[in-house]
Formats: sequence, structure tokens, C-alpha cells
Amino acid sequence: MFCNLALRDEPCIIFGDGQQTRDYVYVKDVAQANLLALNASPDTYNVGTGIETTVNELVDKLALALDKSIRSEHVNARGEELLRSALSASKIKKNLGWNNEIDLKTGLTETSTWFKQRL
Repeated sequence: MFCNLALRDEPCIIFGDGQQTRDYVYVKDVAQANLLALNASPDTYNVGTGIETTVNELVDKLALALDKSIRSEHVNARGEELLRSALSASKIKKNLGWNNEIDLKTGLTETSTWFKQRL
């Protein structure tokens, strides 16, 4: 969402102060986890890196990947928003051999390239 807005020179809306964290996983890594799960016994797995990144850091890293400044606008936080999130993927690593292969910087670079080609 932020990439699309930034490429259109529209502000990225950040709810709250932007210090809330998320565990960002590149889509190809998530797809690989799903493919591995298709051939496994039914179970529940977390797919994550275990690394927390703030929303503000994400916007800053996306600006570097796009090689442009990004306008952001902070608005009131949404009610009951989760403040911190990072997942342990130890079970899927142990049982299915999955591991995230693409770090945040590389993932943002690939994502920004994809969006640039389609605008």
C-alpha cells in the first residue's frame, strides 16, 4: 500500500505515532511456506522472521528502496491496535524446513521495482 501511494506522490497514512511494530515477511517467502504446508500433515504454523520493524522504519526503508522522499501523515491510532508483533517460526523451520530467505531491504527493493514497472 505504501509503495503504491509513494509512487503516486500521495502521503502514506500512518495510524498513531508509527512506533508500533510488525514482522514483515516477503511474499515469496510466504508463498514458499504455503507450498511446503501443502505437502505436510495438517497443522498450524507461524510464518515470520522474528524481527520487529516499526511502521516509521518501514517507510524510511521504502524511501531508500524507491530512491525518493516519501510524505507520511500521522492520524489518530485505530482503537485496540496491536502495538508490537513478531512471530516465532521455529515450528515451521523444524517441521517443514522453511526459512525466510529475503530480508526486508531486498524485499522492499523487489517490491518497489515491481510497482515501478506497473505504473
